[in-house]
This record gives sequence, structure tokens and C-alpha cells, in this order.
Amino acid sequence: MKSINFLILILSLLTISCNDKPSTKIESSPEIQEKLKKSREELTKRKLQNHSISGFKSKEESVSEFLKELLNSKQSKDKYHSLLNDFEKEYVFFPNIYGENTSLDVTPLEDYRLTFDRLETLGIQRIKEYKLDSSNLKNINIVWKSSKVYGNLLIHKIGRIEVIKNGSKLEINQIKSLIEQNGKFKVAVVAP
Repeated sequence: MKSINFLILILSLLTISCNDKPSTKIESSPEIQEKLKKSREELTKRKLQNHSISGFKSKEESVSEFLKELLNSKQSKDKYHSLLNDFEKEYVFFPNIYGENTSLDVTPLEDYRLTFDRLETLGIQRIKEYKLDSSNLKNINIVWKSSKVYGNLLIHKIGRIEVIKNGSKLEINQIKSLIEQNGKFKVAVVAP
């Protein structure tokens, strides 16, 4: 139970905007301040490189393909074409959400990345526990929450995904958001 509460706390830190402005000094050790400074410099440099994502033609297609890959694949999440790969996270997603009042603004990059990856793995495991099959994916209903510009990305937040399993509606809440860049869409945040 404690681990679930801890995961909820971490997830909240990832998804809820910080109240502090990015330029506000954070009370922490000099070591943390140095890590934050290095993270800021690295993310600013990466953002200027202006990399792009590969992706799908629509929001719905990206979510549908992600669920199909989960069902049809025994491979690791690194091989999913519908989910941001490591390069896209490091050089597109993280640099564009940095400075937008997210928890990345107050978390060193390596710590943020580690937490992000762990939550992603847990979210994928949770979706797999639904034991969906391809027949469940014929009529997917996606309830969109909101969309917001972060740097050169448009992030679409998902409220829930509804599928029918054994005649009953099942809600999938682990796919949190996807990104849109230059007319391409890809699942970005998966967490429990």
C-alpha cells in the first residue's frame, strides 16, 4: 500500500505543474543546485537543436497503435513505434516541457528521467494486466482532457480510454498524454 501511495505522489509530481516560477531559487543543497544548473544548460542546448519526432497521422491512431503494440508484442517498450523512444524523450519532449512550470523545472534531469521511466514501465504493466485482446480494440473511445502548447509541442492530455471487454466498459487511465509535432502524433506519458 505504501508503494502505491509513493507512486501516486511521484506521478503527481510529474503531471502537476509547479507553483514556483522556473527562475525562482529553490531551497536545496549546493549539489542539487549544481545538478539543476547542468540540467538547465543541457536542456536549453537540446531545445535549440530542434529535433522532431516520428509518429502517426492522428491522435486516435497513435493511441490505437500503442494499445495494439502492447497486445501483439513480447518486446520491450524500447521497441514500440507508438511510444516516444529514448532519443525523442531526451531531445524533443524533455527540452520542450522544461521551463513550462513542470516538475522538470525543479528536478535534475537524471532524476526526472529515472522516475519517468519507472512510472512508464509500471503504467505499461498495469495496462497489460487488463488482458485485452484485439477484439477489445475495435471500438475505442478516447475522452480528451485538454491540449496545451509546451515549446514547439502540443500536448494532448487524455482523461480516459474506454474499451469494451466481455460486454462491459473498461476504462484505461494509464495513458496520460501524447504529443503532436509537425502534424505527427505519439504517446508520450504512460503511468499507473
